[in-house]
Amino acid sequence: MDAGTCTTPGCFKTTYGSELCHKCLEGVLPMQRGPVKVKEAMRARLLGGEDKAVTRRRMIQHGQPTDMLDRGSSNEKN
Repeated sequence: MDAGTCTTPGCFKTTYGSELCHKCLEGVLPMQRGPVKVKEAMRARLLGGEDKAVTRRRMIQHGQPTDMLDRGSSNEKN
């Protein structure tokens, strides 16, 4: 089986043979999970869109600084 990434916005867990990871299949959505890991924040920054929005809300919920989601934005505008 090929590994993929969960299709739930803001979830970056690996999946095997399904579109959702085991946490999302169990109903534990990203907003119900613990603090955001650096790796998750970096993926959200690269993907943007709904993934970035969900990750930002999750970081705020856990009292984490959200500045790492915006780093490099000034370079992208130029």
